[in-house]
Amino acid sequence: MSKQQPQALAVQDPRVVAYKARDGQEITLSMEIVKNFLVVGNKELVQLQEFVFFMGVCRARGLNPFAKDCYLIKYSQDPAAIVTSIDFYRARARAQKDCHGWQKGVICLNNKTGELRYSKGLVLPNDEEIVGGWFKAQPTGWDVPFELEVNLSGYIKHTREGAITKFWQPANQATMISKVAESQGLRTLWPDEFRGTITGEEAGLQLDTFDALDITDLQPGAGLEEEPPPKVDTSVFDALLKDKGLSLKRLARVQVFIEETAKSQKKTKVTPDEMKVRCGAAPDKFWDVFERWEAKRFPAPTVDENPEPAAEGSTGESAGEPETPPANYEPPFEVTNPPPTDEQYAQSPEFMAERNRVWGMVATKGISLTLLGNEVGAGALGEITPANLPQVRAFVEAYIVPGKGKK
Repeated sequence: MSKQQPQALAVQDPRVVAYKARDGQEITLSMEIVKNFLVVGNKELVQLQEFVFFMGVCRARGLNPFAKDCYLIKYSQDPAAIVTSIDFYRARARAQKDCHGWQKGVICLNNKTGELRYSKGLVLPNDEEIVGGWFKAQPTGWDVPFELEVNLSGYIKHTREGAITKFWQPANQATMISKVAESQGLRTLWPDEFRGTITGEEAGLQLDTFDALDITDLQPGAGLEEEPPPKVDTSVFDALLKDKGLSLKRLARVQVFIEETAKSQKKTKVTPDEMKVRCGAAPDKFWDVFERWEAKRFPAPTVDENPEPAAEGSTGESAGEPETPPANYEPPFEVTNPPPTDEQYAQSPEFMAERNRVWGMVATKGISLTLLGNEVGAGALGEITPANLPQVRAFVEAYIVPGKGKK
């Protein structure tokens, strides 16, 4: 009896993390939830590793993003920023044993005398202008206080047109720059609590202006659309496959065929489930076209490992030319083969994310890597390619764990 390799199967899905936040709330984050609810900016620009890093930081720091502790910020090709609430900084700093409080404020320049004044927030009208912010604290064991100053000019944010953003308008500058100095000071004193994050004020945002999120019954992968589309009834097609008694390998091929055919429709946009409805309504046409596609895409082995009876009305010659349909006949679907772009897709974050998701399912279901390699030619993560990903995914999703729930 061969020994299993639990190390290879103990792969955790990096797309989902569960932990207890500092406020005591049980948090479950998935890449779908982060992308659809917690990204500020252009969510399509966020890379897989940035999603994973954000979820990892949230878990490591005990952040509750649904209570507006943090957000994932990305507007361009520059690396994404994890933006954290100043209130979270304050709460964690106060919890440190060596913390005895701190002071912060703004640095004002007197336009008449040229003198600087360290204010705790008040700026005199007409005579003074803000030039920066300051922070001061002396933790236990420090012989001298720690003091920090930051320049206002380095943090004022502008729009593409050059105008000052609403968060950095003159009326808000005293509050904003003092928070910048405060967050930098707290992060410098207690880096283990705040490493890898910045506050909203440093990013030019006020997190408390975003609406609170209702996470009642929110689960990974759920609630991602305002109005989810109605469920398509594929029961006729499902029964068609069941009656055929196809092997897992051929079921996977059917799924690949359905997905590729749905994408190839030129007249209207069709989902895979809608394509299943069309195929279920024309079973003879479906089997005829599928068998021709299968013979071309997956050349038959020397010995048929799972012989199938010919579909009713079929000649049984899967590789022949299709019969010419009547002049007024409109087929329920058409099959085209657009040229693949595997090399480009292999470098895309979409491919890497989907590959990792499928591999996580392999671990969750405990699928033998030997079986996976024999059936779909991908016995390791690196062997999953754009060419075989659809078949691997279909095989893994269709796989039923033997004896699940039994001893």
